[in-house]
Amino acid sequence: MTNQGRRWLTRFGSLIGLVVALIGCVAPAGQSSPALDQADPRFAACGGATAPVIAAFPMAAARDFHVHLPHMGISPELDVAAPAFVVVFAGMWPGSDGGAAPPPGTTWPPRSLAPETHDICIWVGDAATGSRNVYEDVSTVGMAP
Repeated sequence: MTNQGRRWLTRFGSLIGLVVALIGCVAPAGQSSPALDQADPRFAACGGATAPVIAAFPMAAARDFHVHLPHMGISPELDVAAPAFVVVFAGMWPGSDGGAAPPPGTTWPPRSLAPETHDICIWVGDAATGSRNVYEDVSTVGMAP
């Protein structure tokens, strides 16, 4: 076999390997990806059904948030052993920001997200008695659902 033929086979083999790897990352039709758990009731409690979401997953303990979101800032309210559920929005959280109203006759400038950041909701506890915590502009670099 010629060198050109070997190079072609090597490239073709690499392409086949890439295609197989990509197929393994795609969920079958009608199923969610393992990193997008929409069945958990905390998904809806965080507003996950009202805006595009890129990831939604449970955590055994809220205090493990840095394992899943290594670049998230300090959040003392998450330093608990209670189970939690994370919803990462494709953009901004769809709910009210809960901030103060602007002065009469004015408006706040529209908010935008920095590159590679997303708004997230972390529901701490069970769906019935837990609490919602919303964080803006969280870096999702290195996120591990």
